[in-house]
Amino acid sequence: MYQTISEQFIILLKFILVGVLFGVFYDGFKVIRGFYILPYQPKFIEKMKNKAYLKVNNPVLKQENKKIRAIKLFIFDLLYFVFISPICAIFLYSFNNGKMRWYIFLGLFIGFLVYNRTLGRITSYVLQYLIYYHNLLKSFILFYLNKVFKAVAIKIKSKVKVIPKRIKNNNENKREVLIKYGK
Repeated sequence: MYQTISEQFIILLKFILVGVLFGVFYDGFKVIRGFYILPYQPKFIEKMKNKAYLKVNNPVLKQENKKIRAIKLFIFDLLYFVFISPICAIFLYSFNNGKMRWYIFLGLFIGFLVYNRTLGRITSYVLQYLIYYHNLLKSFILFYLNKVFKAVAIKIKSKVKVIPKRIKNNNENKREVLIKYGK
C-alpha cells in the first residue's frame, strides 16, 4: 500500500528517464514537423541569407504566413501530446501501478528539461541544418524538374499542329453539317 521514500525516489529517477525519452521523441517529432513547417529561428535565417551562394531566390527561406504556421504548429504539438499520453500512461501503470503522484510530473519535467538543455540543443542545431539543406535540395530539384517539363511541353506543342476550330453562327454550322452529310 504505502511506498517508502527510497521506492518513491527510484520511481522519480525512472520518470526522469521517461522525461529524457520524451525529449528524444520530441526531437524526432521536430524532424517530421520540419518537413512541413520551416523550423528556423530568425537568427538562423539571417545567417543563411548572408551567405553569398544562397542569396539568389532561395525558396527555402521564404517566410510563411504567420497564422498558417501557428495553426500547423498547434496541430503538430497536439499530435505530439496525443502520441505521448498513452506512453506516459503505460509507464505510469508499469512503474507505479497507475498511482499519480506529484513527483512523477516533477520527474517528467526534470528529465525533459535536462535533455532539452544538454543533448537537445546539439540535436536541434544539427537538425536545423539537416532540414534546411534537405529543403534546399528539394526545392533545387523541383525547380529544375519544372524547367525540364516546361521545355518538353514546348517541344511537344511545337510538333503537334493544333487546328483552330472556327465558331460560326448557328445557320452556318447547319449548312456545314448538311453539306458534310450530303443533304
